[in-house]
Amino acid sequence: MVDHQSLASALNFDMIIQSPAVGLAGGIVFMWKEDQVAVEEVATTPQGIHAMVQVRPNHTPWLFSAIYASPLLVDRNMLWEQLATLSRTVNNNWFVGGDFNEVLKARDKFGGNPINLSRSNNFWKCINTCQLIDLRFETMWARHPSFPNVISQAFAGQAPLIQSTVRFQELASIWNHQVIENIFHKKKRLVARIHAIQNSPSYQFSSFLLQLENDLNEELNSILKNEEDFWKLKSRINWLNEGDANTRSSTPPP
Repeated sequence: MVDHQSLASALNFDMIIQSPAVGLAGGIVFMWKEDQVAVEEVATTPQGIHAMVQVRPNHTPWLFSAIYASPLLVDRNMLWEQLATLSRTVNNNWFVGGDFNEVLKARDKFGGNPINLSRSNNFWKCINTCQLIDLRFETMWARHPSFPNVISQAFAGQAPLIQSTVRFQELASIWNHQVIENIFHKKKRLVARIHAIQNSPSYQFSSFLLQLENDLNEELNSILKNEEDFWKLKSRINWLNEGDANTRSSTPPP
């Protein structure tokens, strides 16, 4: 098993819980600072770490499940059953996050074969059985400078956690449509504006145009990073779909 203690120390965390990799796949590590957070391990499996978390000194404890689902369908189905079983014992707020290696909705799939409704329905059944809310967090969101405002707006005030969570889901969906899904249009406009500035007769003599070019290039670099994350996500989903297709084709019929 890879020891993540040195990595935790480098990141200034002093406590960890590890779930070892199986061959070259999987592997999860849960890190925290003991003086800020109290963590009590509930269960650790090859596909998840489950622990009670309490922010010090005396905030309400909640259950956190860090998931890294197997690319194998039979193992994922086992994970859905484990989560459903765990849900029947949960009396606190419960957050479940990570990589589920499954497509939940058709809009999450880019090209290739149509969504597998049977697998999707099994995932949905697990979510509904556990009474979970799909927050749909994407890595590219965290890179955008305006996203913290979405979080702050959703969790402002003294509203109950479930109400704030639902509010976050609504705001994040709107923000994603207005900001992230428009990255390709924004990129086209920025490139056109930068090209126009560079072809202006006053380009070399105008400090205003030079500064504007720098500002637009910074914005373009941010857009390009979001675009890179988008294509990484698409590539990974396509890789998973091809892997599932290869698995199905190599399985003999009953």
